[in-house]
Amino acid sequence: MNSNTYLLIILCAVAAFSIAFLWYRKTGIKGNLFWMLILLRGFALWSLGVLLINPVFKNFTLYTEKPVLNVLVDNSSSIKYLSHPDSLYLALNNLRENRELQDVFDIRWYRFGTDMSTLDSLPDFQDPQTNIALALQRLKKLQSSGQNATLLISDGNSTYGGDYQFNISGLQGPVYTLVAGDTTTYEDVYIEKINVNRYAFLNNKFPVEIFSGYSGDRTINSQLVISKNNNVVARKNITLEPGRAASPIRIDLEADRVGVSTYKVSITAPEGEKNTTNNTNSFAVEVIDERNRIALIASSLHPDIGSLKTSIESSGQRTVDLLSPDTMKEAEGYDLFILYQPDRTFDAIFSMLKEQKINFWIIGGGYTDWEFVNKAQDLFDREVTYTSELILGEVNSGFNSYQFEDPGIAEYPPLDSYLGDFIIINAFQTLIAKNLGGIPTESPLLFTTERNDQRVAVLDGSGLWKWRVWHYALREDFESYDLFWNKLVQYLSSGSRKERIYFEYEPYYYANTGITIKAGYYDKNYEFDPAELLQLEIIQIEGGSFTRSITMVAGSNTYEATLNGLPAGTYRIRLDVPSQNLSRTGEFTVLGYEVERQFINTDTDRMTALSAQTGGRMQPLNRISEVMEDLQKGKEFIPVQKRKENVVPLLEWKLLLFLTVLFFALEWFTRKYNGHI
Repeated sequence: MNSNTYLLIILCAVAAFSIAFLWYRKTGIKGNLFWMLILLRGFALWSLGVLLINPVFKNFTLYTEKPVLNVLVDNSSSIKYLSHPDSLYLALNNLRENRELQDVFDIRWYRFGTDMSTLDSLPDFQDPQTNIALALQRLKKLQSSGQNATLLISDGNSTYGGDYQFNISGLQGPVYTLVAGDTTTYEDVYIEKINVNRYAFLNNKFPVEIFSGYSGDRTINSQLVISKNNNVVARKNITLEPGRAASPIRIDLEADRVGVSTYKVSITAPEGEKNTTNNTNSFAVEVIDERNRIALIASSLHPDIGSLKTSIESSGQRTVDLLSPDTMKEAEGYDLFILYQPDRTFDAIFSMLKEQKINFWIIGGGYTDWEFVNKAQDLFDREVTYTSELILGEVNSGFNSYQFEDPGIAEYPPLDSYLGDFIIINAFQTLIAKNLGGIPTESPLLFTTERNDQRVAVLDGSGLWKWRVWHYALREDFESYDLFWNKLVQYLSSGSRKERIYFEYEPYYYANTGITIKAGYYDKNYEFDPAELLQLEIIQIEGGSFTRSITMVAGSNTYEATLNGLPAGTYRIRLDVPSQNLSRTGEFTVLGYEVERQFINTDTDRMTALSAQTGGRMQPLNRISEVMEDLQKGKEFIPVQKRKENVVPLLEWKLLLFLTVLFFALEWFTRKYNGHI
């Protein structure tokens, strides 16, 4: 406190007791009672004055801030294949028990594999994939503002995500890398990647693109074989040279039967090869015998048209014909019409759709003639204005006409539209709501409505091409974005829902990946019922004898069951609602592919590059003591003593308020007892 505060407290005391003295001098009270009442009234007024002054003082504390050492431990299954886990446990134990290191650093422990989390116990090396780039990105957000150093313990093999050696921008301090595993280079032939479409059409050929790799110091001749049900369907001789990437091999296969077909790709191993696990890989293709035809009609060119066509055709189950209102003569052969920014030239098309009750999707925007659209159909009216605006979107989680996954639309840039809202005649559901300037609204940006078995969707904005580009910039793929629109197209292409029970699953999965099966149950009014018991039975019919029965968990608009650790094979699934005597069956395949077992060597090159770029050092795991010594003796890692200033009140306001009330109460009871009230 400063001198002015002391002076105020003293003056407050003088004023409080002076007021009390002057007050009771006029009452005629004499003797000890007079002075007691003055003291009580004076202390009450003084404590009230101190409460209003609120005197504070500064308290200084000294503390030591240590540099932070972030220890990242690879928890992927490749560690136990390339290294002995006991050696890594011993290294971690040495780190934990090194008192000198703990005196210098605040050590923070993390584990990573598919994701990243704190390391509360010994790693179990069970993660099916490794994403080192993701771990470094998360670490950037967790680093303290002071001195930082990172100790990365891994084999250096990253199975997905970006190239981590180029992912260090914003990472503070040096990164010391400890390589866990055998650093000896062995001759190895492997299948690096297989590109193939998920779907093919019956009696058509579908392409398969195979990338092979070779690690060694001599030129070898090998053979690539593709087999199905143990029968060879394709064979090709290849030559592999050291230090040279092999060209991708393209082979066209015949889609000869409907359903899921599983293929095995193998490459012959050179004599004495240590790891032959990565010489084989599998893929599957679902063969279908029909394809939806979509008519995309526009009167002018726009980037959205190409973007929509690419997204819809990405599923392999649909084709999109680009038409103009003049060339569109009849609806026969099309399952859905997409009307892009319709104007008066669409008059005949609207009449045809209304007469034949065909499903359609209107996409509006800055060039849409809404006056015409309002007159051409009787499902909705849109307020007509000529003031343009930019609209952000936000997915409505309560939408339940069909199941979908939000690809992250809230992060996308705004669409182009006009000011105004909709008056929708029938019941409707909002799939995407408008967000104006960061303020969520209940106005629909994309909604669906149904009447007399006719399904209609309306999107009130153009600029979808920007959404697709933006999604790729964020996710580095189009998969979830394209799937979102294909779900809508699938809903619009099909008829009204007639089934009370259904389930969704992929025709095939890779081993060691999460498998989620979704289901829906509707009551007799076709309303979602989350209170029913849905039983899912999984039976392995090929490749083993695995069985499991699961009660599905109800969510807001779907039931779900998660299956982890299924061995490779073919499975039949049966969904039952026992109380309603309803059931559905299906089938899927789990492909036996463990990406973590494809590595034979540690990736010391990338680990070395990562350390070199950040000022750290790479060492084998068995030389961890040298790394700890470097960290302890590093001149840049010195604990810093800092002073913290705390401003605290002289007395708590609750205490002062209590004393004020207490003194006033004692004064009142004293006067009451002595008959002066």
